Amino acid sequence: MEEKDNRVYELAYHVVPTLSEDKVVDEVSKLKALFEGQGGVFISEEAPKFMDLQYEMRVTINNKNERFVNSYFGWMKYEVSPEGAVFVNESLKRSETIFRYIVLKTVKENTIASKKPVVRREAPKAEGAVEEVSVEAVAPEVEGIDKEIEALVTE
Repeated sequence: MEEKDNRVYELAYHVVPTLSEDKVVDEVSKLKALFEGQGGVFISEEAPKFMDLQYEMRVTINNKNERFVNSYFGWMKYEVSPEGAVFVNESLKRSETIFRYIVLKTVKENTIASKKPVVRREAPKAEGAVEEVSVEAVAPEVEGIDKEIEALVTE
């Protein structure tokens, strides 16, 4: 597999809350092994954390309807071939412990939004003077990210 064919994907997932924390760590290890088996390279991740869900999720596991109001939520970003991503997706569909997930095509760079530009206001120097407002220029990286997002949306 050539590296130029690889793409960057982000996987966000919910693990059933009935597992112990040790078993959740084992499930994440299995996920990593699944990606590595497909030639995947990890970029970043956040370990699953126990959380309350915003609404009850109904899921069929082993032909039994389950209802969850909390889960272990985590995410990971990795680089893998499109064929590897399809294999991982098919494997996740059959999982009995990961009940909800999404795989997104993304970029390698950190995509956390930067702070809004700072607005500075200067006090009028003389009575009746007009107030001047200057806004710091938006970082060029933001424009680059906007172009990358547009390219992803149009693919």
